Amino acid sequence: MADTLTLADPLPPPTTFRVARILFDITDSTIQIVVREAAGGAVLPDGKVYECGYTGTAAKDLMQTLNTSNNTTVSMQKKILNKLCLDGQLPAGTVD
Repeated sequence: MADTLTLADPLPPPTTFRVARILFDITDSTIQIVVREAAGGAVLPDGKVYECGYTGTAAKDLMQTLNTSNNTTVSMQKKILNKLCLDGQLPAGTVD
């Protein structure tokens, strides 16, 4: 099951988002992440979209971290959503 980000200060709606797509480009050291509005556990096709990402050293470091991490207790999607919030690419919220 995919993790969901619930915004801490949901004004105005929408309030929940899920990772829709992740592209790891190892050759060019880029990560493209698309986060979409979700409801009832499903991504909304016409909902709000955030296009986020990392380039250069930041992308390379994150790819290396994700590649060597154990995702059995904390999923890769949850790690990415938390990182995007921490870096200010997404509004603050709780991931579950």
